[in-house]
Amino acid sequence: MHMRAIDLCPYDSGLTTSGGDGARAFDVRASLVSLLFVGTFPLRELITRDALARDIEQSDQPVALLTDAEYQWILKALDAAADHLRARHYTEFLRRIYDAPLVEGTRRGLHAV
Repeated sequence: MHMRAIDLCPYDSGLTTSGGDGARAFDVRASLVSLLFVGTFPLRELITRDALARDIEQSDQPVALLTDAEYQWILKALDAAADHLRARHYTEFLRRIYDAPLVEGTRRGLHAV
């Protein structure tokens, strides 16, 4: 099955902590999970999106593997949240989503296409 692989590893956001004592890491995993609930979609779909969110949150894998339908949810959510994402510290997050490689695999296994 073809899936999109999104890198979940945190990155340096370029922002500092509120105390100014260090760089703040951007939490890709939590941000991706939050996107699953942005926008307008059928209420029944909330159950499916929540199951995916739980899989991403509980996984110890460095990538999230998304089906085409799940990837489309993320792309639509980005469009819905565009005005809130227009800041430099989001560019790496957006790059990881828009440039997510297409891979052959399942959530249990991953192979390059």
